[in-house]
Amino acid sequence: ENFRVVADEMADAQLKQRISKAFKLRGLTLKLPALNHLVRVINEQGDETITDRFLESVDKYPLPSAIIDQSTLEKILESVFKNEDQNSVVEESVKVINAFDAPRWQYDDARKSFFLDTQPRTLHGDAIAKIEVFRNRLQLIQQRLMRQDMFSPPILPGDLVHKQEYFTLTTIEDLYGNPGVKCVLGMLTQFHDGRFYLEDLKRMVKVDLSKAKTVLGLFTENCIVVAEGELINDEFHVTALGNPQAELRSDTLRTFPGIDFFGPPVDPQLLPKLAVYEQEARDKAIIVVSDVWLDHPKTMDKLRELFSGYQLDVPAAFVFMGNFTARPLVGGDHGKLKAYFDQLCNIILEFPALVEGSHFIFVPGPSDPCGNALNVVPRHGLPRTFTSTLQSKLRHVHFTSNPCRIRYCTQEIVVFREDIVNKMRRNAIVAPDIDKKQASGEASKKSSVGDHEGDLSMSDKDHLDQEEEEDEPPIDLTQHIVKTLCDESHLCPLPLPVRPIYWNFDHSLYLYPLPDILILGDKHNQYEHTYNGCFAFNPSSFSSDWSFVAYKPA
Repeated sequence: ENFRVVADEMADAQLKQRISKAFKLRGLTLKLPALNHLVRVINEQGDETITDRFLESVDKYPLPSAIIDQSTLEKILESVFKNEDQNSVVEESVKVINAFDAPRWQYDDARKSFFLDTQPRTLHGDAIAKIEVFRNRLQLIQQRLMRQDMFSPPILPGDLVHKQEYFTLTTIEDLYGNPGVKCVLGMLTQFHDGRFYLEDLKRMVKVDLSKAKTVLGLFTENCIVVAEGELINDEFHVTALGNPQAELRSDTLRTFPGIDFFGPPVDPQLLPKLAVYEQEARDKAIIVVSDVWLDHPKTMDKLRELFSGYQLDVPAAFVFMGNFTARPLVGGDHGKLKAYFDQLCNIILEFPALVEGSHFIFVPGPSDPCGNALNVVPRHGLPRTFTSTLQSKLRHVHFTSNPCRIRYCTQEIVVFREDIVNKMRRNAIVAPDIDKKQASGEASKKSSVGDHEGDLSMSDKDHLDQEEEEDEPPIDLTQHIVKTLCDESHLCPLPLPVRPIYWNFDHSLYLYPLPDILILGDKHNQYEHTYNGCFAFNPSSFSSDWSFVAYKPA
């Protein structure tokens, strides 16, 4: 014990010598109480770099003399730690999560909980991986649906008084020998041209959808649906068809506390600070731009106007979605893309405030060169071959996957660049009930084109929050799309031949729990909808009409 005390005293003496020497090199001297206090702080935190950090910041504070007492030392140390803490909060306020880094949570029906699958996965899966794609999707929705009041039978007889109506889900296997109208949860599949089946985890049955009445939503092959009908001659005649209603984000998080489905967990000690910063920086926006055709003659000029308009009100992030060229680059034309990005880099460098204070996030489009000629999602980010200049000169630049996830302070954002509206409409099994005029895009919500000191036309959440008309507006196609994606808990519930997906990374397209913000980059006209607490919007095509969205999350 005595030996340990002597060793500690010797270490403190050596530390005091190093500290005194460092201060003398700056022309400063510490009084003995101040020196002892600094040694205690360094020993408590186990970080000797505190001395260097103090000396780097001391010039910013007026000192009464070159001799520093304990009171002055404590004030400067407190300010240094506070500034460093604030800087760490700002650095952590925007986190971009690549789809290939998204955690893979799988549901365990026996334990009624999720477990993290940490097994390494190759890009191309085997046949079992394809089976797991649909099995996991169905299990995810089934566990969610069984907690909803509509499908939860009363536990006690007295509960029937308060719960007048509920539905009992019947498995396909139990349809046989059990006559009457039943409610079934399953996936729509097609094994023969023109013949559809409903399939659950154990069995399938042929379905007749000719008289099916639908509610809001779209129904394509591989969609999971709730179907009401009756089994007649080994064929399930559907009378009502709907998507399994999405669960509120708050309900999911309350049911599975402590599980971070989104990505790498945030330090619990940092969360309250991020929440405070989010409110303090409530005017910071996220600028979302889609179809940034860098080879378009006017695109660079319009981007310069965009940056110029925000140099005094620095956004938290710029999200640029592809395609980054008007036409796919083939053969030797790939080299042109690097020149386009180099030109974009030079424009961004004209605005130092944006370089220092904003994140620049690039999400590839369907025809951008991402190291693989196959257009399979999730797509890797653009290779460094094209982006090396931007990555070397910008501090906060991210060339991420499609789709990707962004954590802004306490909010979770999912970004997906896909022409999903037309694909879902073309592959719908049952025609959606939509207003024809709105389906053509004439009445879709679009930003007004104005001339604001030469800036581009802008729409943000404040502008999109327009007063509702007295008569409820007709439902348009985009409302069907947003509801379907949220209900299916998946970004792309299309047949795999229509939209190929890497089987081993299908989980990266999950929308579970529902994100706070869902950004769907699409060629369709601008729209915004809120469904079950999830705010979804499409910024439209920048290179077509120079429209974009400035969204303020706070």
